[in-house]
Amino acid sequence: MQSLRAMIRSTHPWLTMETTGSTALSPGNSPPTQISTHGEFNSPRGCRGTFGSVGTAEATRIEADFTGTDCQLATFTGRVVLTKG
Repeated sequence: MQSLRAMIRSTHPWLTMETTGSTALSPGNSPPTQISTHGEFNSPRGCRGTFGSVGTAEATRIEADFTGTDCQLATFTGRVVLTKG
């Protein structure tokens, strides 16, 4: 397993925030491999939020589910696709 830090930024009007999360590649950093990220953020609504993501990392693409809570009241879910240009 390899671990690293990842910068997370959201510019969506409902949840504008920036934070750093903990990311792990398992079983190693050779693609394809599982990637997971989790962390907390300061919500623009004055509380702490949490997020988590699990997916697959290929050589030039990451696809993952993304979930979280904001102020322990609102939940959000989605899917992220990151590509290397």
